[in-house]
Amino acid sequence: MDTSTMNASTMAIGIANASAAASTDATASAGSAVAEPSAISSGSVHAQAAAAGAMGASHPAPAWTPVCGVEDIPRAGARVVKRGGADDIAVFRASDDHVFALLDRCPHKGGPLSAGLVHGHAVTCPLHGWVIGLDDGRAQAPDEGCSQRIAARVEDGTVYLDLAGHGHGCSQGQGRRPTPKLRTAQPAADDSP
Repeated sequence: MDTSTMNASTMAIGIANASAAASTDATASAGSAVAEPSAISSGSVHAQAAAAGAMGASHPAPAWTPVCGVEDIPRAGARVVKRGGADDIAVFRASDDHVFALLDRCPHKGGPLSAGLVHGHAVTCPLHGWVIGLDDGRAQAPDEGCSQRIAARVEDGTVYLDLAGHGHGCSQGQGRRPTPKLRTAQPAADDSP
């Protein structure tokens, strides 16, 4: 399968329910299993977000949820984590094996960043060519706006996301391309005495 087909692929991975993900008992949290490779398909990742973990605290501790193996994401590609009732998350793997996660919405018109072209530590939106930094979610100049970043880490070959967090790096809102400034013609200076 070529990488252009894999870039837009999604995964089918079961994530433990919110009560297990929000549990402070390390054994219960460790019970969240990563799906076997046979469970990965062209379906979607159904994640029960740990919304309960964010209640009552302004900055909750990360609730790391395993979503897949790093090898399940092609180099310079992406996978999608679908969450019931919440925005999808695009999980990217750069060619140098760094892993990043952003909401799967371009700040311009909401295009699926997971279907974009990954280059370096950036992704180009497939709809209008906006380039979004994977490390901070910000659109590169001259465009303005950002896609919310989700904390991600890799441990022992497993990708973990902080699904209980509220994202990092920007406020949600539509990005924009600055309007070019038009110059007005200045009247010629009169050189007469």
